[in-house]
Formats: sequence, C-alpha cells, structure tokens
Amino acid sequence: MRPVLFSLFGLPVYSYGLFLALAVGLVVYLAQRKAPRAGFSSETIIDLALVVAVGALLGAPLAFVLVEWDYYRTRPWEIVDFRAGGLSFFGAFGGGFLAARLYAARKKLPFWSLVDFSVPYVALAYAIGRLGCLLNGCCYGVPSRVPWALACRAGDPTLRHPTQIYASLGGFFIFLLLYRLRNHRRFPGFLFFLYLGLYALMRGVVETFRDSRILFGFVRLTHLACLAVALLAGIEIWRREKRWQRKEGEKTGGAEMDSRAGAGGPAA
Repeated sequence: MRPVLFSLFGLPVYSYGLFLALAVGLVVYLAQRKAPRAGFSSETIIDLALVVAVGALLGAPLAFVLVEWDYYRTRPWEIVDFRAGGLSFFGAFGGGFLAARLYAARKKLPFWSLVDFSVPYVALAYAIGRLGCLLNGCCYGVPSRVPWALACRAGDPTLRHPTQIYASLGGFFIFLLLYRLRNHRRFPGFLFFLYLGLYALMRGVVETFRDSRILFGFVRLTHLACLAVALLAGIEIWRREKRWQRKEGEKTGGAEMDSRAGAGGPAA
C-alpha cells in the first residue's frame, strides 16, 4: 500500500485524494464531450459537476460519521481528515443527488434526463476511486487464504480479500452496461434507478468479504442498507415503467384516432 504516492515541492501527494481527483477530472472531461448529443451544453455539465462535488463532499463524511459515531465522538477532528478515508459512497451519492436536484430546478433543466445522462459516469468515477482506496489501504477485506489475497490494509501484512479491487471491477462492469443502455427508450430516470439497484447488489456481494461491522452471523450493517436500496430501486422501476407504458399507450391511441379522423374513417 502507498497512502503517499510521492512528494511535490515538499508536499505529500496522497493516493486517495489523487485518484478521486483523477476520477472526477476524467468523467467530467468525457461527459462534457458527449453532452451536446444528449441535449445539454458542455458548460451545464461542468457546472453540474462542481455543484455535485460540493454536495458529495458534504454527504460522504456525514453518513460515515453517523454509522461510526462511537469512534468519531472522541475524535471529531478526524471527520474532515479525508486522507484516512472515512467517506461513505451512499452519503456522497445522496449529497450529490440533492445538489443535482437543486441545480436542475434552478436552471429549469429536465432532471431525470440529466441524471440518466450522468449516472454512467458516476459508475466510472466510483470504479477509479476504489483504486485509490486500494493504495490508501482502506475499505479492505477480511483475512483470507485465496490465491489472489493481498496485504491491502495500511500497516498490516495480513493477507486479505482485496475488496477494493472487487468494488472497482464491479463499478467498471456497471459503467459499461449503463453506457451501452444510454440510448434507452424507457421512462426518464430508468438508468438512475437501474444504477441504484445494480450498485446495491454489487456492494452487497462485496460487503460479504469486507472487514466491517457485523450485526449477526455474516450480516453487516451495509447489507441492510443495500437491501433497502435495491428494493426501492426495483419498486421504482416497476412503478414508473407501468406509468410510462400507460402514457405511451394513450399517446399511441390518440394518434391512431387522429389519423383515422383525418382519413375520413370512423373515429372509434
């Protein structure tokens, strides 16, 4: 593990922060290039990225602190020490989502179309960011003897499940799938809720091998959060798809009636 990659002008460059910066920079660059094809300006995507980054930075430590309150209540200064990790993706995602919602409302942008365009790049940023976790030695797995086990906890030579790599690979897979489906013709917001469901399922599997708080048996606190998110995403996809199909059916039926009426045929 290399929490500090190198020094620049006498200042340490931390792997975790560097990979987060690389992830954000890359996905913003890619997204703003593709934005005009989706009906958004490059400036809109850059502004959105800045707003979402602020929301994510506020939400990520807040959610983690709430979960690990017993630890942070005696070490409040570590709440803002991003070098040590202490960031929750669920918190970052929630904070970024709220920030994007406010931005879209202020700019009068189609919110669900905007998040559908953006969410594949969120998956890519997540995949890259987890590589920073690997170098930082955080978010590590439980001790293991599998052939690919690594000493992936900072300052600990114990071989463990490299859950950072598992999560990164899962993130790359989700990105490829969502990017392939980017031109879908389903309801606005479909990719967003699909991402929520896929991420929750992937995270639930990875969490099984991660060294984190166990509630009972092998069930961890994050398992319950993942289950809730996956169920919510599935319900929302089912509910919104039904409503979307009903509206599309009404439009098709109305168009057929107009066509018949224009041709002089019976309207019904």
